[in-house]
Amino acid sequence: MRRYQQAGTRADRAVDGLKSTLSQTDDDPVGEAVSRAEERASVKAAVEALDDELKEVVYLRYYNGLPYDRIASLLEVPMTTIDGRLRRAKAQLMKELKGKVEL
Repeated sequence: MRRYQQAGTRADRAVDGLKSTLSQTDDDPVGEAVSRAEERASVKAAVEALDDELKEVVYLRYYNGLPYDRIASLLEVPMTTIDGRLRRAKAQLMKELKGKVEL
């Protein structure tokens, strides 16, 4: 599993992409930076808590940016399996992050 994990900068970009709907304010840049760091930590913890098969597709898709067909080929499973795993992962992440991260 570790081979799919990348340095914090790629993880930060992935989290930023997931949270693109957040409004940006310049009223409290320090407070905003702290809040974003806390949200990143919450997202990372939620991803790490996923079952291995779900975590694996999340890393490959969202952290490494691989398309579904490439993930299916790497894992030697049908694309429908990848789609199902990503749906389950997203549902679990939404449930876990509800109230912790503005989605």
